[in-house]
Amino acid sequence: MEAVAVKVRSSYQRQLAGLDVKAMRTTKDEDSYKHLETSLKVFKALEEKADRFDYDFQKKCVENRDFEALELYVMELLMGLK
Repeated sequence: MEAVAVKVRSSYQRQLAGLDVKAMRTTKDEDSYKHLETSLKVFKALEEKADRFDYDFQKKCVENRDFEALELYVMELLMGLK
């Protein structure tokens, strides 16, 4: 998620993002683009999570050295519980 969050915070403005994707060697020809489709879907999901990330909460956790709360926040965000 951090790699996606960096892009969201920067000026890439959702125009271009490089995805390191390649079909698995045993993939049938007709399924060769599924990995690209999956990677794009995952990227877009992480992009949405990065948009919602609470950087003020992160800063407070770091200042208070409360890394357990930060870890729980990140895990709940990624799992859709937040």
